[in-house]
Amino acid sequence: IGRIAQERRPHLTNTVVGDPLIHDQDWAKREGLVSFAGYPLLVDDRLVGVLGLFARQPLPELTLSALETTAKEIALGIERKRIEKALRQSESRLRAIFHSVAVGIAFVDTEGYFVESNPALQTMLGYSEEELQKKNFVELTHPDDTAADLDCFVELLAGERKLYQIEKRYIRRDGEMFWARLTASLVQWTS
Repeated sequence: IGRIAQERRPHLTNTVVGDPLIHDQDWAKREGLVSFAGYPLLVDDRLVGVLGLFARQPLPELTLSALETTAKEIALGIERKRIEKALRQSESRLRAIFHSVAVGIAFVDTEGYFVESNPALQTMLGYSEEELQKKNFVELTHPDDTAADLDCFVELLAGERKLYQIEKRYIRRDGEMFWARLTASLVQWTS
């Protein structure tokens, strides 16, 4: 197994007893082992494991071919699980940042309605996330700043800008106004 992992080449034999690469010959004799098939589990030339199989009868070519295909599928399955785990960890870290950062962050749809907001923005504006999801950003923008914000938003959606930054006034739930620097960019994702 170690040699297969190191050399990244399969080892196949129908004469286990007497094969110099099978180290425990006494065990092989005692168990009546005849054949061995070992395949490195490779994904893009990266070793993720080794598939090894001992048998008490010779392994025909058809079985060896099926084992080789199975080894490839197992390697892809291991890699898929590794990627899924890494993705979950990355999503967890991003979610933790989104919820704990002291900067207000929101996702708005192409109509300007809040889809998701973080606690910092909710605190700044005085609304819960559920309440914000019923609001359009225009409703929370001071009337004197609405036109400039909307012009930039439309240009962003049209692809004329990658992002925009403006200083604008927001109107809190309690009616108080405050200044903030808004940075907006277009984020496209699939669900």
